[in-house]
Amino acid sequence: KNFTLPILSSFTIILGTVACSIQKPMNSNISLNLNLEKIELTEQTRGTNIIYIFTPKEKITSVNGNQSSLPMNISEWENINKEISQIELSAIKDFESPTTKRYSDAALSSTIIITANNQQYNSASFDAGFPNQKLKPLYDLLKGSSKTVRPSLQIQK
Repeated sequence: KNFTLPILSSFTIILGTVACSIQKPMNSNISLNLNLEKIELTEQTRGTNIIYIFTPKEKITSVNGNQSSLPMNISEWENINKEISQIELSAIKDFESPTTKRYSDAALSSTIIITANNQQYNSASFDAGFPNQKLKPLYDLLKGSSKTVRPSLQIQK
């Protein structure tokens, strides 16, 4: 009879602790209530300046000033939103690049600028094609989406 109360009390404490820990969010870095306005991906080096701009209404590509655009597909914008919501936006300025070829002009220098909630978040620069692992899914999504927009290049004589 006397053993039931201490065992029951211990079980209640353990159960309460487990229940409280389950309520914690799985990923505290997820950006909730994200009002995504625009994303820019720039890739540049001496003589080359490529800018990809994504908004809810259109995708714009500019290569050395030659610009073209296409309407943004709703599902593409939703996928971009979903990917960005997984990133801690205030930390992207500190994401280290895994490579440094851009320092010697052996690679395009890239940055991602995210405008959300009336605030701009700039990533640290990285070599084109080699973003920090935390930005790689977004970078790959943006590059894939930008392939549908190609400005006509005029060859200068």
